[in-house]
Amino acid sequence: MMKLEEIKENLCYNDLRNPDVTVDEETAKEIAENNADCYCDNCFRGKTVLAEELLKYYYIVNEK
Repeated sequence: MMKLEEIKENLCYNDLRNPDVTVDEETAKEIAENNADCYCDNCFRGKTVLAEELLKYYYIVNEK
């Protein structure tokens, strides 16, 4: 089973939840607000979409 940090590593590199985020907070918000297309490795390979789904299920299963 993947750990939470492993799931987050597969999010977009511009997502602040990703521990390897490559942009500052202001830039990340600007990208999110503009729904800018991203071509980072995780987005290009479809990992971001899968990571988002995994996070939903992770939080549902681990709800307390």
